[in-house]
Amino acid sequence: METVLVEDIKLETIRKNSYDISYFLMIIELVNESIETSEQLNHRKHFDPSKYRRLDDF
Repeated sequence: METVLVEDIKLETIRKNSYDISYFLMIIELVNESIETSEQLNHRKHFDPSKYRRLDDF
């Protein structure tokens, strides 16, 4: 039978937790990116071309 040290168990727990945390952070990052993208799209909807001069006008 294999002997398992307490340190090994702690390390494994830390590895699992850090994996969960990184996974969670990745999801948060994706959500933030999608929010930014949707804000940019909303901003583009309100784009009024009459406020800007065309290059032809110069």
